Amino acid sequence: MTTRVGEYGLPLAFDATAIDVSQTYWGLRERLFNTATPAGARELHGRGHPGYSYELDERTRDGDTDNVMHFKPSESGLTLTSTRACLKGKYRAPGGQVYTYLGCDSVRVVN
Repeated sequence: MTTRVGEYGLPLAFDATAIDVSQTYWGLRERLFNTATPAGARELHGRGHPGYSYELDERTRDGDTDNVMHFKPSESGLTLTSTRACLKGKYRAPGGQVYTYLGCDSVRVVN
């Protein structure tokens, strides 16, 4: 999700459309964190899909252009007992700096 400074308590603005999808992985934290070569699922189509996603409350949309990505669950390392998934990738800030990010949240895997 694209966010403004202060939105959701975040200290920086984040433009989700500036994510380098070719270096983005989704899966288990232990396969993504602190590894030179992450092992997780890659974006299924090789590109992001700009759109207007629901906010964290899952009811409203703020009009920011977000970046929807699709991943193949079988490549993620997640199983039916997994309770947490992470997204790791590279992001180019407005000044040109490239940052690595890692974000994790709870998940419920269903069959």
